[in-house]
Amino acid sequence: LIILKKITIEWIKIYLETNDDKNPIEILELMKHHEQNKIWFTSLIGFFYQFGIGCDLNRKRR
Repeated sequence: LIILKKITIEWIKIYLETNDDKNPIEILELMKHHEQNKIWFTSLIGFFYQFGIGCDLNRKRR
């Protein structure tokens, strides 16, 4: 599971970096403000935040 998670993170980051028309900041904002975000995007938004995709990564743990 850990290996799959690492591969998924890298795949998403590489995909977003190599596709100039795909802006991770815009994608994150679209998901956050979509009317169905709680149902459709909650896990994906958390994934973006957890790994700093389209946002600043906060490495401090509470």
